[in-house]
Amino acid sequence: MSGVDRLLERRIGPWSGRVWGLVLNLVANAVALWGVSSVMRTGSGWNWIVVGGAATVACIAVLARPARSPGSDA
Repeated sequence: MSGVDRLLERRIGPWSGRVWGLVLNLVANAVALWGVSSVMRTGSGWNWIVVGGAATVACIAVLARPARSPGSDA
């Protein structure tokens, strides 16, 4: 089991790492949408779109790993 798998399956506070990753993905989506609204209003805010988009892609890449089966030790 790799370090990423251990982090995703470990409980951190009330939830597992996978749930915290989903919360981070939600925040990253909100940041990207905030950037879009800023660009639509003022013409600036591209940096928020880039940061939110990159964080969203990173979250999807990490969270796309399948969850470990309860009975498997591998």
